[in-house]
Amino acid sequence: MTKDPMEAVLKVYLKDFFTPNNLEQVFELIKKLPHENDGVIFTEVEAPYVIYTNEHIYKWKSPDKNTIDFKLHIDSDGKHWLQAVDNKDSVNIAVLEPIEAEKPFLEEGAILECAYRNSDWRIDRRRGDKPHPNAKRVVELVWKSITDNVTKHDLLNYRSAPRKQNKPS
Repeated sequence: MTKDPMEAVLKVYLKDFFTPNNLEQVFELIKKLPHENDGVIFTEVEAPYVIYTNEHIYKWKSPDKNTIDFKLHIDSDGKHWLQAVDNKDSVNIAVLEPIEAEKPFLEEGAILECAYRNSDWRIDRRRGDKPHPNAKRVVELVWKSITDNVTKHDLLNYRSAPRKQNKPS
């Protein structure tokens, strides 16, 4: 029996959507997913779909999963700059002080997935699948997420905290 050729090429899955009061259930379902999951996306119920960066969503990742894809630039002094892109230009964001284990990744122009740990940027892996680093605006948003340091516990406590109700005058 011949299979439909499109079945092998394209599979479409409908994602489940939950309200914030089902957050505990969401975290339990994440544990059972057949693929890796690094966070939860909160969207407005009535918000339209937006291509590229959607300012009306909140992407939550646990603090240990927040990473940024930088381009490595080694300047004439041998300084290792982590760069983002801003209007097609590369901009220096931070200096990387590489440790011995990171030396195999240190190639000019390499796209590196980095995490901020113990007050330093560390390389998690080289991104051979990406030709460009994150945009500066994305770097700023992820940095805010890193510095906000919102944990799963914080989300669950916020969801269950009593809310003030606006009373009509």
